[in-house]
Amino acid sequence: MKYLFSALMNDGTTINQTQEDKSQTTEGKNAFYDVLQRLEEVTAFALYNQETQDEYLVDLRDGHFEVNQIQLNLHLEAIFNLRLIFFKRNVINFITREHYPVKFVFGFQANDEAGKNVQFTMTVS
Repeated sequence: MKYLFSALMNDGTTINQTQEDKSQTTEGKNAFYDVLQRLEEVTAFALYNQETQDEYLVDLRDGHFEVNQIQLNLHLEAIFNLRLIFFKRNVINFITREHYPVKFVFGFQANDEAGKNVQFTMTVS
């Protein structure tokens, strides 16, 4: 896999995806299953490009993103109740059977001061 994730938990432990992508706790499940079991404890989530060593991170404590440890803020308003978003988007042209690079989308959804649900994500491929 081109990108592997690491999830930092509020107790300082990490859940790290390996190339085998296996759960450390449950046979037959993938590594993200372990994250889902402790979702409320995730404080930061990072993707690591295995080819370039680039790092992409979202900090769920304040909602900032980082690219190679350079901080990016995508929101100006106060936000609360941050929840991790992470999924892969695989695009296939069914006519030509051509596969396009997998895109990894990660970030968070939260609530603003009015209680409205807002989302901020970053996509890497």
